[in-house]
Parts: sequence; C-alpha cells; structure tokens
Amino acid sequence: MRPHRSSSLTLRAWLVLLLLATGATSGRAQSVRASLGSEEITLGGTTFLEVVFLGNPKSRTPKIPRIPDLAVSSRPSLSQGFNAMNGVVEINHTYRVQIQPRRAGEIAIPSIEWDGQQTEPLTLNVVRPTFDSDRIRRQPANAAGNRAFLDLIPEKDSVYVGEPFEVTVQIATILDHVGEIRNLQVSPEGFTMQPVAADRFQPRDEPGSNFTVRLYSNTTTARAVKTGSLEFGPASVDVDVAVPRQRQQTQGRGLFLDLDAFLGGRYQTVTIEAETRPIEVKPLPTEDRPENFAGAIGSFTMAYEVTPTEVAVGDPVTVTIRIAGRGAIDSVRLPEDLEWRDFKLYEPVSDIVYTDNPRNEGVVTFEIVATPLSVEADAIPE
Repeated sequence: MRPHRSSSLTLRAWLVLLLLATGATSGRAQSVRASLGSEEITLGGTTFLEVVFLGNPKSRTPKIPRIPDLAVSSRPSLSQGFNAMNGVVEINHTYRVQIQPRRAGEIAIPSIEWDGQQTEPLTLNVVRPTFDSDRIRRQPANAAGNRAFLDLIPEKDSVYVGEPFEVTVQIATILDHVGEIRNLQVSPEGFTMQPVAADRFQPRDEPGSNFTVRLYSNTTTARAVKTGSLEFGPASVDVDVAVPRQRQQTQGRGLFLDLDAFLGGRYQTVTIEAETRPIEVKPLPTEDRPENFAGAIGSFTMAYEVTPTEVAVGDPVTVTIRIAGRGAIDSVRLPEDLEWRDFKLYEPVSDIVYTDNPRNEGVVTFEIVATPLSVEADAIPE
C-alpha cells in the first residue's frame, strides 16, 4: 500500500494532513521573501522576522546579516509546508526568529540571502513608550513618594475578544536609583494577563530638557475575555527609591567634604499606582468562521512530517504536525471529531514551546498515530 496526496484541504480537516506520494514538483520558479510580525513596535517589545523559501533550498537556513540595532534570538524555528492545486504541489520552507530592537526610530533590515535568492529590504519602526514627564516636573522636589510613577501601556487601544496583545509595565523616576521592585499587583477586570516578573524590569535613561528620567520596563501579554468599552487596570507596585540625605558639610584641612558622597542616600519604600487605560474590545467576526474554531487568533504557519511513507496493513503511521506563529498559540486545537475511514486512530499527543518572553509566540506540535485497517486505506479522508 502506498499513501498519496489529496489535492485540497477542507476547513474541517485543516490539520488533517494527507499521506503524500513522492515525486511531486513545484509549478513556480524558486523565490524567497521576508516579512515582519509587526512593522511597528514599542521599544522593549519583541516581534519576529520570517523568511519563506518557495521550493527546496540546498542550505537549511538563510544568511541573516548582523544588524547592530537588533537583538536576534539564538533559537529560530524551521518549518516546511505545501500548497496543492490541480495536482501541482508547491513546497515552502519557513525560517522564523524573534527580534528585539535596541533603540527607538527606524531600523533598516537589509536584503537576506537564501541559496542565491534575495529578499526585499525591510524597515522596522520602533517607538518609545509614551510617558508624561510633566507629571514628574510638577511634583515637589522633597516629595519622594511623588517622584516615581507606574504606567500600563497596552500596544493597542482596540482588540478582538481573545486576541493576545502586549502590555508594557513601566516605572519612571528622576531619582538616582531604584532599589527593589516588589508586590506588583495588576487587576484588569475583563482581561487575563500573564504574570509579570518583578525582578526582570530593564532600566534605561530617557534624557529630558532639565533632568533625566530613568525608566524600568517589563512586557507581558493580556487578552480580553468579554466585549465592550473596558478599562485596563488598575495596578500598584512597591518600590524602594533613593532619597538623598540633607547635605552636610564638615570643614577639615581647609576643604569642605560632602558627607553624602561617602554615606549615600537612604531608601524609602513607596507604593505607586497606575491609572487605567481605555480599550475597546470587539466581538469576533462571524462571517466565514469555521465551525470548529477554538479561538486561535493570530498569524500561523503549518508544517508536517509523515513517517513512514510506505506501510503495510496494520503498521502504524505517525503524522507530526507543527503550528508556529504569533498570537493565541495555546488555543490551537485538533478537530474534536477527527475520524479517518479504514484507520484506527490513537489519542493525539501535543506539546507547546514558547519562543518569546511574553509567551505570545511559539510552536505547537501534534503527533497522531494511525494504523491502516485495509488496503483501501490509501489516503486520510477529508
């Protein structure tokens, strides 16, 4: 018995892969293209760079040039997929890697080479998290508790219910130093949110006209669980801020010594709160929605592997399916009513690996073991 491909995949069987015959050829010349998960992101956030090769490349991965303004993950994902139409199969290979900008502004991503094929250059626009520095300027210099602020900065002000979106949690101060950050509490009614690690806030300095603001940022992922005009927040956090000592001067040997330079300032624990942010949550469209839709909102690619490709009656066949992408990756499911005529199916096994810190991007792997029951089982039914 020799398995073979079917020419199409139905919505009901979007994850049910056909057993392929060997020798399929592509109807197009080889080409390569590159794209970004988001063309504009906030400094401190992440997105992905995706390179797709149409055809069968000789080299396994593209040549990613060094870009000083980008941090590129050392754990790229590789997948293979196909499009089948009128008996012609087009094979594509996808390389995806997480990137994080090191500065704000436009970052040029040059052409990428893969087996002699070149992509078009890309541009990533990086914006700074918005922060109202006038709030600090208006505070009394001796009010330590009013010299630090907490902000919640969603990447969008309009989302679909269940759609993942990034939220930047930001602490701002003009004091010289912030000590321990702890007891971060975020209570966004109508939303779920990944926990924020209080020990992973990344500091950076934001120059101002009269002073420098020090920002501590961390990024997480949230989702709305109901529709309507909602408020994201509130939030609070305890922060140890440095409070300068009163300057004391002691005369000795004709020199004035600043004791503060030796003793340093003391720390004071303050609780700071964040204002809520309005977010409009829209219901999911109903037009063209698959009956077995399980909430997987995002941008995904599918790849698979079938082993072995030639079997006898009673021999197991393993279909490995990999779904990679950015979005509600944990909502990707196999159809519940999966049935293949003339095959005995075993319980599928699944695994998920996240490839970014906010857990907004990753790869889901399914393994389906099927045993053909007769020689008529020469294809997986739609």
